[in-house]
Amino acid sequence: MTDQEKELKTPENETGKEAEERHEDQLEKFKETTEKLWGSTRQAFTTATFKATQYKKLVQKKIDLSALHKKIGATHGELGKLIDDLREAGKKSIMSQEAVKTILNRLDELKAEAAALEEEIEQIRTEEATEEATEEATEEATEEATEEATGEATGEAPGEATGEATGEATGEASGEAVKSEKNSG
Repeated sequence: MTDQEKELKTPENETGKEAEERHEDQLEKFKETTEKLWGSTRQAFTTATFKATQYKKLVQKKIDLSALHKKIGATHGELGKLIDDLREAGKKSIMSQEAVKTILNRLDELKAEAAALEEEIEQIRTEEATEEATEEATEEATEEATEEATGEATGEAPGEATGEATGEATGEASGEAVKSEKNSG
């Protein structure tokens, strides 16, 4: 493009239609950039909310498990006291006593409940690990979209914003100039 052609394309010399088209293109790029950034923000918020909810569930399960372990300990103490009292009273077949069987059944129920809670805690942790892998992939995509959007907002191609495409374009242009000189000479 010669200097005269460039001069004709400057904003002062553009016709109203060309200026309007250029403005619409810039506005469209701005809208796309805004939509990408807003989408990334929503995704980040959703991920943070999910993590907070998951953490809340995990903490609640651990609190419940701790309370169960306290109940199990108290039940063990109760069972031991009952057995000692029965032994001191001279009772035979202590394990066949109805009160002992009741406490042992309650102890079995508490242990089963604790095992179920431990399994739920492990399941939540597994979900957390899966979510972290998904989150990392989302963050990478968000960074790429942000870099692309930043390039569009500055009016450069995505590679040009980082300087990647500039060297290639310069190399191609100089190669074409050498070819055209050889052909004309």
